[in-house]
Amino acid sequence: MLARMFEQEGVAVKWKRPQEQPDMAGIAQEVIVNMVTSGSLLAIRVAVDKFRKHMHATAEATIEDDGQDDDLQD
Repeated sequence: MLARMFEQEGVAVKWKRPQEQPDMAGIAQEVIVNMVTSGSLLAIRVAVDKFRKHMHATAEATIEDDGQDDDLQD
C-alpha cells in the first residue's frame, strides 16, 4: 500500500515483498520492509503521512534522508 502511495505522488520506489512463512506459529507480528525511493522529499513525506493516516497508527514508517535534497527545508 505504501509503495502505491509513493507512486501516486510521483515518487519512484524499489522494494521487495517480504517472504511469507508457511508456519503459522512463526507468523511475525512485525514486518520490516526497506524501500528505496527517489523523488521530491516533500512528495515522499506526503505519501508517508497519507499512509500513517490510513493505517490509523497501526503501522510505522520512518523517513531517512540521505541529504541529497538539501534545498528542501523541514
